[in-house]
Amino acid sequence: MRKTPLVKFLLLFVISISLTIYFEIKSIMFIYGFFISLFTLGIFEIGISDSKKFKQILSEIIIVIVVLFAGISIAIIKTDQSKPLFIGHVINKNQTLLSSVKVEVVEPIKVNSKTITLTAEVSSITLDSINYKTSGKSLFYLKKDSSSLQILPGDLLKLYNLSLDTVAFYNNPGQFDYSKYLRFNQIHYVSFIKKWDNQGVVFNLKRHPTILRNKALSLFKSNISDKEHLAVINALVLGYKDELSNSTKLSFSSTGAMHVLAVSGLHVGIIFYILHGVFGLFTFYQRNQTLRNVLVLLGIWLYAMITGMSPSVVRATTMLTFFIVAKIMNRQTNIYNLLAASAILLLVFDPFLIMKVGFQLSYLAVLGILFLQPKIEKLISPKSWVLKKTWAISCVSIAAQITTFPLGLLYFHQFPNYFLLSNLIVIPAAFIILILGILILVFSFSSWVVAVLVFLMKYLLSSLLYVVHIIEQIPGALSQGYSISIFETFLIYTILLSFIICVKYNRNWLYVLCISLFICFLAIDVKEDLNLKKLNRLVIYNVPNHFGMDLINGSNHYFIGDSVLINDPEKLLFYVKHNWFDLDLKDPRFIAVDTLKQKQLSWNGKKINLFHDFLNVQADVTVLKRLTKKQQLNLTQIDSTYLVVLDDYSEKFKNMSSKYHFVKDKGAFVLDF
Repeated sequence: MRKTPLVKFLLLFVISISLTIYFEIKSIMFIYGFFISLFTLGIFEIGISDSKKFKQILSEIIIVIVVLFAGISIAIIKTDQSKPLFIGHVINKNQTLLSSVKVEVVEPIKVNSKTITLTAEVSSITLDSINYKTSGKSLFYLKKDSSSLQILPGDLLKLYNLSLDTVAFYNNPGQFDYSKYLRFNQIHYVSFIKKWDNQGVVFNLKRHPTILRNKALSLFKSNISDKEHLAVINALVLGYKDELSNSTKLSFSSTGAMHVLAVSGLHVGIIFYILHGVFGLFTFYQRNQTLRNVLVLLGIWLYAMITGMSPSVVRATTMLTFFIVAKIMNRQTNIYNLLAASAILLLVFDPFLIMKVGFQLSYLAVLGILFLQPKIEKLISPKSWVLKKTWAISCVSIAAQITTFPLGLLYFHQFPNYFLLSNLIVIPAAFIILILGILILVFSFSSWVVAVLVFLMKYLLSSLLYVVHIIEQIPGALSQGYSISIFETFLIYTILLSFIICVKYNRNWLYVLCISLFICFLAIDVKEDLNLKKLNRLVIYNVPNHFGMDLINGSNHYFIGDSVLINDPEKLLFYVKHNWFDLDLKDPRFIAVDTLKQKQLSWNGKKINLFHDFLNVQADVTVLKRLTKKQQLNLTQIDSTYLVVLDDYSEKFKNMSSKYHFVKDKGAFVLDF
């Protein structure tokens, strides 16, 4: 670690930022703590003690404290909620209808099927004829039309007659908390807009890159007629994924090739490789390595601009910039220090990046490639050129997968078993498609050159999609349903790290540590399985405008729901399936509630009354879609241990006894027998 001090700094920095954001710390006392600890460090550096060892130990301790306080302070300062003009300090909780709101668009719009989504900074709101200056970002949904599709970063919009609402969390067991996800991205309110107008333009770094990207999108659209091909080329070359179909996303995700559809380190690396090779063809540039590196640096940033300066591209380009600048300056800097320095710089500007999955995956993947790939490649030495290249690509895929698969299990609950096979095909294909896409943009002035390039791309894309679909259909292509906690994720990474240290230093006590950690992980998993085998649980989910209920016995369960919900895999995944993953349940037996002739069910000795008009029928659980006026007057006559209401209810019933559970207000109803 002495050779990589920035890595140690980054670890402490990440820990302090993560804890601050996760626990939503806002106290400014930590900022004072940073300056006090920094001042103390200065005193010790001047020399408060003659003992060098004592001075060194105290200095190390104070440096750790300084870094921790620095991370906490930056996260607090960058948090919108800690700012005096934050929207939430202005909006009256009892009166959120606003006559007008002025906003500045800060990100390129996202195009949906019927609406467009824009992320905007709220600069002022008008409430009760009084204008308030504000700060803080919100999401706005506008009807998709010719006007809204022209909105760009930097546009100043005035929105009329709206309410800024917090994002609802439906509180189903295991469900992804979208409201927390938005808060981690500094977005606190959402609103649907019916009336708006454009008030002008201000400077925004992403405005002109977005214009360049849109021109590139238009060029591809005018030359590629197939919608699936167009969507893939837009994603692969420009990182624009709005037009990708769910089936295409699923195919690439199931085969472990989704990373090629998100322009990031792979694509920027390909551009670097191409530019480095092109400039290397000229003797003049070979003699002047500095000029060559400068031109390559300009080239990758030009590519970043063409892609609209998306976060993933900026992240990868920043990372690569540190390596190129080190070459330009002829510095023999440790490569891990450079990687850590790029991460620190990005986190100083935006500490909330640490909560983004893309940021975590990209840095872990690069770390795996830098550290593990050379060691894995040395295990086998193929003689033929083809086998060498095949093995090299395989080593890159294996190294990246080793360092990222725990996050894949944590966030996506799945593992693509044939990632090695798919990447052997997808990565070379992506390399060629990216080159063809860039050439189409470069030679856009020549229709016949573009026609030839599009012809080649058409067949290459068809072949790529065909192969991806074939791999997806192979039995066992995707293992899914995994559910691990954050603690288990850290435990897996600790096991991986200890194993790597074991191999490097070959110490017996390290092997004991590695095996002990692995046994600990297995013990946690076995304990969870034993507890779940005893499970007898009824769950009524909070799914807007739908009914869904699980009857769980051990790892087996019935899912009773309306036929529309049962046949909607996206809604099932968002509201329901994460609970199945957490409980390690088998595939359910689906029962459509609208096909049930008998609305009174008997399960594990318990009676469940579903939507029955006769409330005086004895039951352990009675479920109603809504409370009618007649039912509200006769609540005391309901002969049921629990009354669960899915939708509408009167405000006066919100604080009734625990016997009454209003799903829309309290979230899912969970009952263990």
